[in-house]
Formats: sequence, structure tokens, C-alpha cells
Amino acid sequence: MVYVDKPEPLQPGALGRTLKVIAVDTLEETVSWVAAQRAYLQGVGLAAAPQTLFRLAAQLGAAGVTRITALGNMTSPEAGWHHDGRFSLLDLVTLCEIEQAAETAAEHYAPYLD
Repeated sequence: MVYVDKPEPLQPGALGRTLKVIAVDTLEETVSWVAAQRAYLQGVGLAAAPQTLFRLAAQLGAAGVTRITALGNMTSPEAGWHHDGRFSLLDLVTLCEIEQAAETAAEHYAPYLD
């Protein structure tokens, strides 16, 4: 854990092994820092009152955040979570369908018909 008492640019860390705590006067201050990292963003862990949560969610979403969760829940997404704001597997799968007409026509060429 690293603690800094004034804002500084966000930098890539050692994945799940590093936590940087930056002191801020208001959570809204963090949105512009987060937006600068849009290309690398996925999720944000947030501890805030309900009104603040929903207000910040709109701002963070516009800044590129695709997932907001409670602090400590980053490694445990909900079932059906949309990774990077997209469906997890759909972009990785190409479907090939065999229509019933093709199956029916194939029966005419089956070797067991002789």
C-alpha cells in the first residue's frame, strides 16, 4: 500500500498487488484523473453514500469506467458481468448454424441409404 497526501497522475501498478491511496477533498476530483486513463480503465472500487454513488457513476461512466463495485469486490464480479462493458464471451465466439434444409438434403447423400 502506498499513501500520498496530494494528487498525482495515475500510473500503472503491479496489478492486484499494489494499492495507492490518494487523499482528496471530494470524490468528484478523481473523475478527471480517471478520464485521463480511459484507454486502460475497467473498474472502480468505490465507497460512498447512495446519492454520491449514483452521481459519481454517471461521471465515471462518461469517463470510461465500465464497472463500479464496492471496495474489496474487484476480484469478484457478479455473474453475467459485462467485461469491459461488453458481453464476456460473445465477442470471442463465431457461430455456424446448420439449417434444417441442409440436414434434410444431406439425407439424400447418406451412405446408409444404399
